[in-house]
Amino acid sequence: MRYNVVGPAALLVGVAFAAGCGRAEQSKTETTATSTTSTSTSTSITAAPAETTLSAGAIGARTEAQDHFDKSREAFVKKDMKTASAELRDASAFMRTRADSATGFAKALSTRSASELDSLARGVESNSVTSAARLDHAFAHANRAEAERHYALATRAWAQHQATRTGEELTMAIDHLERAAKDAGIPLDSAATGTMTRARAVADSQLQGGTAPNGVDEALKDVELQLRRFGARLENKRM
Repeated sequence: MRYNVVGPAALLVGVAFAAGCGRAEQSKTETTATSTTSTSTSTSITAAPAETTLSAGAIGARTEAQDHFDKSREAFVKKDMKTASAELRDASAFMRTRADSATGFAKALSTRSASELDSLARGVESNSVTSAARLDHAFAHANRAEAERHYALATRAWAQHQATRTGEELTMAIDHLERAAKDAGIPLDSAATGTMTRARAVADSQLQGGTAPNGVDEALKDVELQLRRFGARLENKRM
């Protein structure tokens, strides 16, 4: 998982050149129903997600590639390269569906991730990949792409006065950002952790119908800043 720091515009041009690897933490499910449009930026996060009240909407219907990540890494460690590569290809297919339903920066990151996972699957199959860290790096890129996608959807939902959907998408953006940080092995400072804790509380409040508008606006800005910071650190991280 090592690339040079690039901004959204530069990454859109260089999307075909991504590579790397990463690991993923807990399995969750992400909504196929959330396949709307979005644009975003890049940044950072960590710490285990706080307990959140789930709604019957987007979070309740979550689908994601996490299960493929976990199975691929487990198989790789066990030297079952056939299964590991198959799971990586399934994860790649999932990320392509994400790219198809996204726009702008989130689309670029998802497309890059899908290509990276495909390339990694070939490497695992040919036994040219010798370290699980390569997988972890790729998983970090995928989770970052998902974080950007959900952040963009949260921003859109808030603009459309959809409080519950805003809370759902913001929660999922934070989840993926935290996973990406863990996958990448990029430690987050206490300030970043505190920011995410506050943003998660705002998201949870929205799921329950609370929080003043200025609280949501601030949370969205804070998450965007963390996405940018984490994205820059991830692009600079070398294998």
